[in-house]
Amino acid sequence: KLYYTYSVQSFQPHQVISQSRATINTSRNMLSFLSLFLMAVVYGADKVKLELYFEALCPYCTAYIQGAFTTAYACEDFTQMANITFYPYGNANEKAGANGEYTYTCQHGQNECNGNMVETCFINLVGFNQDAWVPFLEAFDKALNADSRENALTVATKVLSEGSYNVTSTQLTDCYNGKTGNAYEHQMGLWTEAERKKGMNGTPWIVLNGEYDSRCQSNTLECVCKAYTGTNSCCSKYFEAQAAKMCLADE
Repeated sequence: KLYYTYSVQSFQPHQVISQSRATINTSRNMLSFLSLFLMAVVYGADKVKLELYFEALCPYCTAYIQGAFTTAYACEDFTQMANITFYPYGNANEKAGANGEYTYTCQHGQNECNGNMVETCFINLVGFNQDAWVPFLEAFDKALNADSRENALTVATKVLSEGSYNVTSTQLTDCYNGKTGNAYEHQMGLWTEAERKKGMNGTPWIVLNGEYDSRCQSNTLECVCKAYTGTNSCCSKYFEAQAAKMCLADE
């Protein structure tokens, strides 16, 4: 007689469960990685650099700020795709004094210089943080151009009292009247002069990713969306709305 011996391993359920859990965890990790990778591709695009060279009482500048720019900025996700920089100087000129400070002359009079100084001080006082200075500048620009004869600092103080901003009236006044504000405005002048050498010949002068783009003056949102290489809800909503305005041919 022949006898055969079989070696049968005992069934251990906990090993199967552990292996299944490991497989599930690995799958989850892969999905998480893929999700993060796709998000990086879609949302990781560089922000568009939007710059405005302007002056406080230029009617075309305020029309732009209160129009196309405000429309774009009002979209909640706009700043997720745009870095915004404003240079309040425009067509002004400066003259150095013996004390090291500068005197400024502006195209639309002294109060325009005053308005430029208010805006320059505020922008610097919040460290060029666009989320902090844009709301103030929009409100100030509207108020100043509604009553351009009122001293710009007086208008700014009123705007500050009516809103919630990161700058106090004392801080703004000290900057406006002091050497610090004078130096800030001089720097705005240097940046503006550099742009003049590249061809700037008036205001508003809108620069997109380092190049002047006149199209942005009429439609900043579309201008930025076409330059942005990622996806953004502002662009999706805008282009969907534009498509909805078309008279489609009969199918």
